[in-house]
Amino acid sequence: QFNGARRRALLSSGRLIRGPVPAASALGCGHGPLSIYFLAAREAPRFIENPRQVSAYHYPRQYGQRAPIFSRATLVDTAQGARLFISGTSSIVGHRTMHAGDPAAQTRETLANIEALLAQAPPFTLESLTYKIYVRHPADLPLVQREVDAAIGPRPPRVYLQADVCRADLAVEIEATGGCGES
Repeated sequence: QFNGARRRALLSSGRLIRGPVPAASALGCGHGPLSIYFLAAREAPRFIENPRQVSAYHYPRQYGQRAPIFSRATLVDTAQGARLFISGTSSIVGHRTMHAGDPAAQTRETLANIEALLAQAPPFTLESLTYKIYVRHPADLPLVQREVDAAIGPRPPRVYLQADVCRADLAVEIEATGGCGES
């Protein structure tokens, strides 16, 4: 539903639905109202795709009637510094889910995908970001935490949330933001 609504909104505003589209995340929860937030800037952003993944808007139909519309990351350079927004990222290589049934391996693959994005956005590193980490099953939380701690250490801020991530066979999704050069 979210992807269809986002597609209609972008088309009605004259925006492209392939190529330079904003970073985005959409997650489900079992309760509460719909929450939507967005950021706007005067500066033109740079949209980043992951060389390990098919662009989301090129996903085959097996994942839904309409492909999702988002870039893997968005980088905005302002007078105050650079700001990086990484879309919800999961254990997907090409367009296929990797390590179904293994939340620890999925977390490592997800972090490898984030590192592939960071290679295109220096000077950002895993340790320089702030994270939202979505876990499908609460019982998987200790496994996911252990892998995240091993990869990024104890310092970067993070919050863990229970949510329905983008595919039923995915256990974890991570989005991240970072800023550098800010005064």
